[in-house]
Amino acid sequence: MFKALIRLTAFLFGTWVGIQVGIRVLFRFRPGPTPHRIAPLLGSRARLRYSDPLRILDFAGVRRNACVVDVGCGPGVLTLEALRRVGVEGQVYAVDMNAEVLDQLDRRLSDIDARNVKIGLGPADRLPVPDNCADVVVMMSMLPVIKDRGAALKEARRVLKPSGALIVGEEIREPDYVRGRTVERWAEEAGFRLVGREGGALRYMLKFMSDEYFQALGLNARPATN
Repeated sequence: MFKALIRLTAFLFGTWVGIQVGIRVLFRFRPGPTPHRIAPLLGSRARLRYSDPLRILDFAGVRRNACVVDVGCGPGVLTLEALRRVGVEGQVYAVDMNAEVLDQLDRRLSDIDARNVKIGLGPADRLPVPDNCADVVVMMSMLPVIKDRGAALKEARRVLKPSGALIVGEEIREPDYVRGRTVERWAEEAGFRLVGREGGALRYMLKFMSDEYFQALGLNARPATN
């Protein structure tokens, strides 16, 4: 009986590992957005325990009256918290390429005063956001699924103010997870420098500033990271 239980456990674990490997390989060669049918899970209590939007906003340094661009906003878990943080004088752009999840967000916003939230349908490499308007651009579990990551990062650079920050976060639960060093390399190639880090190998957030920011300060050398 005990041996049979061990064999069953090993079989189930092996099956789970095989599925995970298959999904990750598929996403690596065919990146794409999160299906809208599982979007409600993004706001579940279990997920919020390790991906708290308030913690993300704190790490990004989002303050009242700021302008935040939520790239890959999904059903708007981070968007709604950003709206509360920036207040009525702030601005939030919620961008996603999935019309169904944007409809979900629009329904959620209909119950509150959300005049300073602009919902935009479009890909991350063509953001429907004006130049030099954002204090913070957030890409949570988003960058690896974008086909043209370089173009998406250049778009983030376009919409950010010279003093604005780019926040990129990833977690190993996602099938398209990549290491922080990989994201750092992508960002550096697009003209960003790493200035802050939170988390570890399983879940992390990285904070970047553009080269223009350091040039304005007369700093050409790469700063030490936190």
